[in-house]
Amino acid sequence: MKKFVLAATVLALAGFSTVKASEVSTMKNAAIVAVQDSAVKTPVKLEELPEPVTTALKSDAYKGWTATEAWSV
Repeated sequence: MKKFVLAATVLALAGFSTVKASEVSTMKNAAIVAVQDSAVKTPVKLEELPEPVTTALKSDAYKGWTATEAWSV
């Protein structure tokens, strides 16, 4: 009887632990569309950036980075 209970427990645990995998649909015909925001972007000279922005760009988080362009949105 012990073997029967043990076997039933093992089968039950194996049944609970099975993975129900389904086929992943691949998007072969999916198109990637880029939508531009309707906000107006105006170029800003790097010398005209506000003080908090220049301070943030000089911080350790951006160490080694070089700003080339700036835009006002």
